[in-house]
Amino acid sequence: MADSILMILLDKTADEDAEALIEQYGPLIQYLGRACRVHDVRGYNETLEALSYEALWRAVIILEPIVVGTRYRLISDRLVHFARSGGTVIFEGRFGRLLRPQDLNAYFQNVWCIGWRYGAVSETWEYALNPASDLRRAMTDQHSDMPRYYQFSGLQLANVAIHDAVYLPKWPQTTEREQRGPKMVGAGCMILEHDSERWQKLSPIAFARYGRGWIGWSGEDARAGYKPWTIGVLGAMCGL
Repeated sequence: MADSILMILLDKTADEDAEALIEQYGPLIQYLGRACRVHDVRGYNETLEALSYEALWRAVIILEPIVVGTRYRLISDRLVHFARSGGTVIFEGRFGRLLRPQDLNAYFQNVWCIGWRYGAVSETWEYALNPASDLRRAMTDQHSDMPRYYQFSGLQLANVAIHDAVYLPKWPQTTEREQRGPKMVGAGCMILEHDSERWQKLSPIAFARYGRGWIGWSGEDARAGYKPWTIGVLGAMCGL
């Protein structure tokens, strides 16, 4: 199996911008670096070249939302091919936080051909590890280090199938401020009433089969620093 992980910092070609972002993700890089070599790429051509060597990468982590732009479609196409061919592509919290809902929805629908959608931005709510998740079943040995409960703040995805949701809500949210936020309706069903849209399933952490590989989502807002449980979840997605 490949022993390197690729982090895409697309459009962060200025050293000061890239180094500031790398410093923010320092704890994650350090954790992943215990088992794998971690490489970052910043420019368009550099990213395309790195993705042409699919056999090198255990996983690719997308940090910058600029990949959604039409001028970067070739990069997205290579990411899709990488996942379909057996690789793992993970969209990290910064990716979704900097996108408009309609842009995120269109990207997943038109490029990846999946139904994931922009769900809701949550404050610190608590979730429990979903025993039915594909990540748990596929990587049982690694789950000894994954937290049973997860405190999450950030962007949740809607339209996530129950077996793709790594975490589910631990209890219903009932305060007045949260009346339009996540609520429990039956066992293991997390939904949102979002304006005129239908009630939809939500998940803060998702991991789904994609061809022979995987596509992952972690919507955690890490601007104030990574929480240990977030690092553990991302590590499990990378197969560590």
